[in-house]
Amino acid sequence: MLLMLVSTSIAQQTFRLIPPDKSFGITFPGEPRHEHTASIHSEADSYSYANSGTRFVLTFFKVTPVPKGVNANETLRASIDGTVENARGKLITEEPLTVDGRPARKVRISMGQQTVVDGPFVYENASVYQLLVMHRNGEEPSFEQQFFDSFTLAK
Repeated sequence: MLLMLVSTSIAQQTFRLIPPDKSFGITFPGEPRHEHTASIHSEADSYSYANSGTRFVLTFFKVTPVPKGVNANETLRASIDGTVENARGKLITEEPLTVDGRPARKVRISMGQQTVVDGPFVYENASVYQLLVMHRNGEEPSFEQQFFDSFTLAK
């Protein structure tokens, strides 16, 4: 009975995020904070949740209008390079993969000696979803894989 109570308590802490347009879904370990930014040619929505020195982030960049000739490789490369530069970090690893049938790149970025960022960048119709987990180097956050595996895109 005690195990069931603990399991119920943990399950209630997670938060399934599905935006009004139902374009994606992802589960955070708690209720995320939302920020929206917009400029003439792009807009971004960012959702983040932090606990115990770990930060879970989903950022969605949408470019409008879609530039002619845009492709997945160039868009993912620009997004990864921009993230590394903004974080003043160093790209440690990068590997191609698919996420929910879409082209993606799984990266690890170091931010100094103590902090790393892990996660995939996913391309969808000239837009990029960044699913990132920032944590101490050498630690593996317990919810990290669940966070990545919970991400779905509308079919």
